[in-house]
Amino acid sequence: EIKSVTFSTELGELSSDEYYLPAGQNVDISVDIGFEGLEDREAFADGDAKVVLYQGNNEIVNTTSLDVDMWNYTDSVPFTNGVLDWRLEIVPLAGGGTTADAEYERSFFADSVIPSVYWSSVAPYDHRVPSSSQTIQVQITDQPILPSNVEAMVWRQWVNDYDFNGLPSPEEYESFSDVLLPNDLTAFVGQYTILLDDSGGSIGEKVAVYLTGNDQAGHPLENNGSGEEGQHLFMYQLKADGPPSIPAAAFSWDGGRQTWLHPMITYEFDVMMNEPNGGSDLSVVEVQLASQQNSDRLPISWDFLTGECTTTSPHMVIEDCEMIGQNGPAGPYEEDITLNVEFHLLWTIPDLGDTKREPKLIVIDRAGNTDQQSFPTLRWRSSGDMYIPDETIQLIINQGTAVDDGARIAPGSSFEVSGDVLFQETNTRPDFDCPVSVMFDGVMYQTTAINGAWTAVVTASEDSGKKALTWSVDCTSGQGNDVTDESNNRWILIDGTGPTPVEIINPRPNTILETEVYEVRIAITEEGGLDIESLQLEWWVEDADTGDRLITGYESMTLEGDDAAGTQLEVYANVDLSDITDTMIENRLILFVKINGRDLADNPVLGMNGAPTGSEIAQWELEWLRPEFSIGPLDVSYTRLILEVGQSTSVQALVSNDGSLDGTVQATAYVVRLNGTKEVLQRPSLEIPAAGKGLISIDWVPTAEGIQWIEVELDNEQTAKGPTVDVRPAREQGLIENLFGEVNPIIGSAVALIFVSIIITGLLWARKATRGRGSKSEYDWDEYSSEIDYDEYEDYDDNEESVVTDNSQYSTIEPAASVSAASAALTGGVEPTATEEETDWVMGADGYWWYHDKTTNEWWYKDENGDIVKFS
Repeated sequence: EIKSVTFSTELGELSSDEYYLPAGQNVDISVDIGFEGLEDREAFADGDAKVVLYQGNNEIVNTTSLDVDMWNYTDSVPFTNGVLDWRLEIVPLAGGGTTADAEYERSFFADSVIPSVYWSSVAPYDHRVPSSSQTIQVQITDQPILPSNVEAMVWRQWVNDYDFNGLPSPEEYESFSDVLLPNDLTAFVGQYTILLDDSGGSIGEKVAVYLTGNDQAGHPLENNGSGEEGQHLFMYQLKADGPPSIPAAAFSWDGGRQTWLHPMITYEFDVMMNEPNGGSDLSVVEVQLASQQNSDRLPISWDFLTGECTTTSPHMVIEDCEMIGQNGPAGPYEEDITLNVEFHLLWTIPDLGDTKREPKLIVIDRAGNTDQQSFPTLRWRSSGDMYIPDETIQLIINQGTAVDDGARIAPGSSFEVSGDVLFQETNTRPDFDCPVSVMFDGVMYQTTAINGAWTAVVTASEDSGKKALTWSVDCTSGQGNDVTDESNNRWILIDGTGPTPVEIINPRPNTILETEVYEVRIAITEEGGLDIESLQLEWWVEDADTGDRLITGYESMTLEGDDAAGTQLEVYANVDLSDITDTMIENRLILFVKINGRDLADNPVLGMNGAPTGSEIAQWELEWLRPEFSIGPLDVSYTRLILEVGQSTSVQALVSNDGSLDGTVQATAYVVRLNGTKEVLQRPSLEIPAAGKGLISIDWVPTAEGIQWIEVELDNEQTAKGPTVDVRPAREQGLIENLFGEVNPIIGSAVALIFVSIIITGLLWARKATRGRGSKSEYDWDEYSSEIDYDEYEDYDDNEESVVTDNSQYSTIEPAASVSAASAALTGGVEPTATEEETDWVMGADGYWWYHDKTTNEWWYKDENGDIVKFS
C-alpha cells in the first residue's frame, strides 16, 4: 500500500490545500510504500510489484524497484490552463494483494496565465491636482483567479527624495498597503484602487508608484513597474492641466531656408512648442511637410513613449528624431521643447512643377487641447534633376598636357578625369554614393561619386587621333533625371609623334656667319600643340678639325603668333656669337643647333624632317680668318719667249691672297715637256698679306730643246700654266756675244763705247794733273777727290738697296705690273713710261720685235724674214 505522497516545488513542500501550480514548473513527487500494518521500512522486493504514475488517464512512468521503501520522481506542470490530476497505483506482480491505499490521487490547477497590469488611470508620466484622497485605478488581468496580495510601492518627492535629485531611487520607495481589491477575484480583469494623500506636496513635485504581488500559482505580477530609475508604473506631477502652444517662427531648417529639396539628401529641421505639463502630456505631435497636398501630406509623427517618429508617406524616410529640451533630451515635464527631425526624400517624390509644398505643425495634449500653425514662408519644391557641371571637370595627365578643350596625351598612356555631381536647381552635393559613367574611345569606365566628387582612371588606345571624352550620372531613378549638357565634353588628342622641324628660315643654309648676334628661326610641324615653356634652343660652336666644343649655349624659344599647333609653326631664339675671338676663328668653326623640348602630349622634339630625337637640325660655318691663295691661267709669264738650250729666263708667277688673313703660300714650279715628262724646277714660298698679291720670280735655264712650258702648282692644288715655248738648240756666239752674252748687241756696243770714252777721259785728266804737279800728286788727288760729288754714289746705293729689297720681299704688285714686267723683259729691263703706248712694237733682248695685244692677251713677233708670227 501507499503510506504517503508529497509534492514539492522549488519553494518547498506543497501543503495539502495548495491547489494552483504555475505551468511549466517542475514538481518533485516522493512516494513511501510499505506493507499493511507495518510501520517499518519494509516494502516489496524488486520485481514483486510495480508502481505506476498517471497524469490524467495517461501513464507517465512506472517502476518495479524502490529505494528501500521510497520512489522519487520529478514531473513538470504542463502548459495548460486547467485541472491537473496525478494518480499513483501499486500493481502486484508475484501474487500478492493490495489494500485500498494502494491507489493515491491529487488534483491541482495548472495556471499558465501570468497576472499583468493591464491599465492604469494615470499615464506613465502624468499630472494631477494635489488631493488628500488621490484615487488611482489599476486594472490587472489573470486566470483563473486574480492576485490578492497586490501592494503599492510609493515615492513622494517631498517625503522620500533623500538624495534631492528630484527622481526616485529603489531604496526611496515605501510600501503602501492601502490597495483596494476587486470584488470578484475570479474575473479575467480586476480593478484595483489606490488611495493616496498627496496634499502635502508642492506644485511641480512628483509622485511615483509601482506594484508588487503574485497570483495563487506564484506567478509574479508583470508590467507593474519597478523601483529602478524610470521603471515606475506611473509618475504624476502635482500640477493643473494646461493647453499646448506653438511659438512664432517655430519651424526652421538646419542651414537656413530650403526652397528646393532633393531626393536622397539628408535634411534636418527643428519645430518648437510649449506644453505646461511637459512633452509627456502631448498625445499628438505631427509635422506635415506638404500640408496642402491631399494625396500625401508627408506627415511626421512623434510618440512620447517610444521617443520615435513615424511617417505614412511612401516618398520619405525618417533617419532620426529626438525631442530636445534646454540641456539635451527633453524631460517628461519640460515645458519648452523642440522636435529635431532628420529625413530624406525618395526618388519617387512627385515633381509638382511650380507648385510648392507648405510645412505645418499640429500638437494635441491628452486633454484634447490643440494648437497648429502653418509656415507659408517656408514653402518648398522638389527636384531630382542632377548634372555634372562642365566647370568642375579636371584632367590629371600623367604623360601629356591638359589644354583648354581637353588634353594632348601619348598613345597607351593613362590619365585621370574628375568632376562633381550636383543637383541642378541648387548645386547641392549629394551626400549619398552616386554611380557615374565615363565614356572614352568606345570604352565605358564606371566610378562612384562620394559626397558628390568622383574620379575615373582612363587609358588611351594606341591609335592616334582626336577623340571625345564624355560623362553621365547613373544614380537617378523615378522622378530624377540626368540633365548634364550633352555638348559638354573634352577632346583628347592622342599624339604619338613629336614636333618635327621642317625648315631653317634664318639664317639661310650655307650662310657664313660672323661673330655677332643672330636670330635662329625654325619652322616646325606639330599636330597636337607645342609645349612652349619646354622649348629650348641648344647651340654650340665646334672646331671642325678636332671636334672640340668651344662655346655652348641654351636659349628659350619663342613662338611666332598664338597658335601652338599647325604645319608651319615658327619658333625662334637669339644666338650670341660675339664671345668668339679672332684667334678662335683662325680655325674652321661650325655652329650647330638643335631643339630640346616636347609637345603637349609629352613627345620629344625630333630631328630635322623626322630624324631621331636629340640630333642637330642645322649647322653653319663661321667666318674663317685664313689665307686663300689663287693663281689664274694668265698669271705665269716669262721675261723672254724665244729660248735656246742653256739660255736663262725669269719666270714670274702672280699669286693672289683672297682670304682674310696674312699667310705664306707654298708653290712648286714644274718644267713640263710635250712628251708629258715633268720635273721640279723649284719649290719657292712667299708671304702674301690678306687681300693682296705677291710675285714669285725664279730663273729657268732650259736643259733640253723642244716645246715645253712652266707650270706652277700651289699647296692648295691650284695650278697655272705659263706660255709654251719652243727651246732651240744652242748656237755658236761671236766675239760681241761672248763679250756681252745675251745682251742686245746694239745696247752692248753703246755701253762699250761709253766705257772706253770714260777710260780715255780719265787718262787725259790724270796725265794733265801729273804733268803740272809733280811730287804734289798726293795732295792734288786729295784736293781733287774733295770735289767729287758723293751724292751720286749715295743715290746709286739707295737705288741698289731698293732693288735688293724688292727682290727679297716680293712686294705686292697690281695686275698691270706683270704686263710691265714682261714688256721690260723684252726691252732689256727698260720699263716704258706711263705716256708710252704699251701695244707698240718693241725690240726684245733676243733681237726680235715684239707686239702685245692686250685685248686678246696674244704675243706677236717678226721673224728673220720680217713676217709677223703669233707666238704660241
